[in-house]
Amino acid sequence: LLIIATIMISTNAFALDLNVGATLWYANWKPHWEKEFRDIFRDESGEKTHFKMDDTYLIGPIVSLKLGDTFSLGANMIYGKYTASCIKMWYEGGTESIHSTMDITKYDTDIILNYRAFTYVQFFVGLKFQHYNLTETQRGIYDTPPGPFSRELLSNSYGPGLGIGLTIPLDENFAMLLNISGIYLRTKVEDSWKENSGANPPSYIYTLNAYGINNSLSLAYFLPSFNITLLTGFRYQYLKYKQADVKKTNYDPGDEFRFDRDYNNQRDIFWGINISVLYSFSI
Repeated sequence: LLIIATIMISTNAFALDLNVGATLWYANWKPHWEKEFRDIFRDESGEKTHFKMDDTYLIGPIVSLKLGDTFSLGANMIYGKYTASCIKMWYEGGTESIHSTMDITKYDTDIILNYRAFTYVQFFVGLKFQHYNLTETQRGIYDTPPGPFSRELLSNSYGPGLGIGLTIPLDENFAMLLNISGIYLRTKVEDSWKENSGANPPSYIYTLNAYGINNSLSLAYFLPSFNITLLTGFRYQYLKYKQADVKKTNYDPGDEFRFDRDYNNQRDIFWGINISVLYSFSI
């Protein structure tokens, strides 16, 4: 389900009241809007454009509070910046190549309620919030004038999740943590264009439903002398989007074919490795 579940399970296993810390991710992201960017422009043979998305680091705080012997409540946020690029023709059959660069700021926030049903088995429910802001800029490849458009995507998602976690002891203060969960997200994407010619640009607002999984596998080691828990592991999140609605402003009716397939049935995949540190104390 959510990032914090892995960390809460580990700290619950070592049974202290309040846990605060930080997490660092190195993650790859294959966004749901990649195909739409590829399809807007084609090269002179009609082939899809070259697209590249760089991996990046994400960092954020963690906090969890133990509520009795069986419940705990926690929150986590990660933040990072991605860069993507593609080379494309202005239009199919055209001769003017442009280089498109995308700067993306991404936030991911989780709030979790964790219930320890058995010694090594936990169930958790929570809320997930995702946000990204994408700004696209264009330039001519051969010192030609800038491309005719710039673009901004603003996306906000929220929804519930439900999952199960297993703690597998490997030693007195060493454990393996496995989390399996499902999530649903309601997503709103605002797609705004700007034409350098000064013409009135188009804009679109998409409403999407996303369904998917969020799984993780981690190792946790507790240092009792310092009340510190160290974690490292792997996370994989898969979402599939269904387009529920789109509102169009100043669009070209000849472009109508796009609107039922821009994000419909598109996949969004996020995976990476992480290192986390938690300090535990009683309040």
